[in-house]
Amino acid sequence: MSLKNQVYTNNHPYSLKLASGISWNILATEGGIDWFKKLIAIIGGKQKYNESKNKLIIFRMGSQKGNFYDIITNCLQEPIPPKDWTIQVSRLVNFFTHKALPYIICDIGEKKSEIDDIQKMNQIFLPIFTYSINNGGIPIHSALIERKGLGYLLAAPSGSGKTTCCRRISKPWHEVCDDLTLIVKSQNHYYTHPLPTWSDYIFKNSSKTWNIYRYIPLAGIFFIEQSENDKVLSIRQGEAAIKITELSHPMYQINRPNTTKEEQIQIKAKIFSNAWDLASIVPCHILRCSLTGKFWEEIEKVTGI
Repeated sequence: MSLKNQVYTNNHPYSLKLASGISWNILATEGGIDWFKKLIAIIGGKQKYNESKNKLIIFRMGSQKGNFYDIITNCLQEPIPPKDWTIQVSRLVNFFTHKALPYIICDIGEKKSEIDDIQKMNQIFLPIFTYSINNGGIPIHSALIERKGLGYLLAAPSGSGKTTCCRRISKPWHEVCDDLTLIVKSQNHYYTHPLPTWSDYIFKNSSKTWNIYRYIPLAGIFFIEQSENDKVLSIRQGEAAIKITELSHPMYQINRPNTTKEEQIQIKAKIFSNAWDLASIVPCHILRCSLTGKFWEEIEKVTGI
């Protein structure tokens, strides 16, 4: 049996489709299968092959016999160009792209530790983040809570109380994710995809599974601040756009250390432009939260839900 058939018939295929309609097939070469299975177990969703030409191919250099060209060709069961590949280096994963192909080959390198592998799972989403940013979306440090089928972001840097807020909310509110959310734009509407809290797998040995395939309409963004009293404050569009950019750009850029200064300026400008458009459509507020109050009731007052 060919490696392609092994990938597609032995419970390995994974189809990731965003709210915008774009989709990827994520697959792995033989050397990356174990890592790939663990990734799929965490992110959940639909395991099937779709007809999208976009592919993320997990590749572990040095883990199997053969050179780069032969291994990838055997995986895809089709020839690939022997040269003119572009390599984008992140902190832990190398991404190979070619202008003639809609494929991104992700070299996760040799396994050094379980922690190292989890960190690489976080970085494997960089191409999806890049695509989303180029199409009006934004990855952002935020918790995502839901009520009546609508999503609300509790946005703040790591360690600012997002997880604590999520643990305190009461029904009919419920937590969807508590650290990182991907905002996707589709026809002038915004949707949210929850993303795993990767630090829980590193520090808490978490066994939680997710469904990043699921998306929820975005109805509001609340920038949380610690306070003695619970209160919602208004915020201007420009200030909201700056806050959104500050919660997106550093997180995205830190995993792309080899970009030039010019590229960094362009990326930040694009993220700010997206944030400006987002803040012009989705209501944004400051949410001051106390340690014991019912901050969600303040959200209910301002949103009318």
